[in-house]
Amino acid sequence: MSAVATFNSLKAASVPEFTRDPAAVLEKLGTPLRVSFDWSAYVILPVLELLGDRGITLHTSDYDQLLDDVPEDDDKFTVLLTPGHRSFLPRLDPDTFGDAEFRDRFAEDRIDIDPADAGAAGRDVIVLLHDCVADVADDEVIVIRIG
Repeated sequence: MSAVATFNSLKAASVPEFTRDPAAVLEKLGTPLRVSFDWSAYVILPVLELLGDRGITLHTSDYDQLLDDVPEDDDKFTVLLTPGHRSFLPRLDPDTFGDAEFRDRFAEDRIDIDPADAGAAGRDVIVLLHDCVADVADDEVIVIRIG
């Protein structure tokens, strides 16, 4: 089973409106980002957890309380990357993670991926997140929706 991730930039001022109707707001106000990512989006979540274990908390932001208001029928996992996450850029180095870390995390989360591909998939996620954080404008957020 595979999941898709979408990546959009959105003006930070639109986040409260986004939480009321995510799909409609992204369609109206979001700018789709062109990203290259060849893995199932399911590998993103365990990598976010692994980063969090290292104190790189990209899955949290100043908007967490607002995200609690996303309608319950919205079945997507949402991450908002903000300019505040730039402080993590020096630590988003894929070469500081070993294949075994990714392989173990994917196995723990029951992600269906060939163990031989785990390192490449995990490092690709870190590169993708690094690039998104580096590119977020001061008045925007990058919205990652997985599901």
